[in-house]
Amino acid sequence: MSNIHIKRRLPPLSALPAFEAAARHQSFSRAAQELHLTHGAISRAVAQIEERIGVDLFVRRNRRVYLTTAGQRLFKTATETLNTLNQTVEEIHRHDKASPFLTVSCEPSLAMRWLMPRLGGFHEKYPDLNVDLRMAGGTD
Repeated sequence: MSNIHIKRRLPPLSALPAFEAAARHQSFSRAAQELHLTHGAISRAVAQIEERIGVDLFVRRNRRVYLTTAGQRLFKTATETLNTLNQTVEEIHRHDKASPFLTVSCEPSLAMRWLMPRLGGFHEKYPDLNVDLRMAGGTD
């Protein structure tokens, strides 16, 4: 654990994607599916953040989770921060001539059922090409 986290009272930054997904889905199980983690890993990540900042982020009731007011505030900030980081990394890659970028946008159902299973083979053929997959439109 770095001293900067203690000094600034930051939660473990590696736990933020798990928290953000759990908050967005209002479900640890759905967050786990999205991030390819276990339910327990999501639960531990959220517990680490709650322990560090000293406040509950979720109300756990009847096998469901609901954001507390503090959880809503952290969710908003975590989402904005993760989106900003993602955009910055994309911009860096786009400006790096050695790292070409291909942006693909499609419906979530097409991405999950057809495109995602084929990305591994595509990456083997074109290892230097970065794929930016945007799932947009429609509903899951």
